[in-house]
Amino acid sequence: MIYPTNPVLLIVLGLTVVGYPKWLRWILPLWGMIVLITLAFLALGVAIGYGPF
Repeated sequence: MIYPTNPVLLIVLGLTVVGYPKWLRWILPLWGMIVLITLAFLALGVAIGYGPF
């Protein structure tokens, strides 16, 4: 639901009182935390040599 042209996102936001800028201000910090956690897990996997290669 990150893409601004996602039709489901635009329809759902249109049915609520939440505007796109307000939704974006709420979701960006959450998305940033998810990216940082993902990078940490990837770094851990590389550090311990986890994987098929």
